[in-house]
Amino acid sequence: MKAIPQMFFAALTVIVTAACSKDKAAAPPAVSKDSTAEFLKTGNWKFAVFNISPAFNGVTDGLSVQPPCLRDNLWQYADNSVFYIDEGATKCNEADPQTQQGTWKYDEASKVLTFQTATIDFLLNVTKSSATAISGYRNVTINGSAYVYNGTIVRQ
Repeated sequence: MKAIPQMFFAALTVIVTAACSKDKAAAPPAVSKDSTAEFLKTGNWKFAVFNISPAFNGVTDGLSVQPPCLRDNLWQYADNSVFYIDEGATKCNEADPQTQQGTWKYDEASKVLTFQTATIDFLLNVTKSSATAISGYRNVTINGSAYVYNGTIVRQ
């Protein structure tokens, strides 16, 4: 009769040991890395979508009211937090330099992309990103009214 309790405890020990060793050997959950900053540094980018909600002075498609000299601009983000805006094929003012330089930063925790030049100070709350397109929004208040700018930049 003593053999049955000994066999029971031996089997229980094997089961508990096996269960514990599986817990220790389990891989930690994969951490999802936000690659938006890496995507930005892969080439030239251009605004493809710029919507305004609700309509501002009757306009919901912000790109449609931009002159061609702004719509053809290319944006390039460099490793050192510097970005460049190339005026593209057309310039709004021939006296303007072909390229402007500014700074940019992407905060992975808040998913906020900011960029600044002497004339631009902008932020974008990133909602979706891939190697070819990055989308987001910005809340703005103009004359006491709230608007949402939704935009997408695409890699050229």
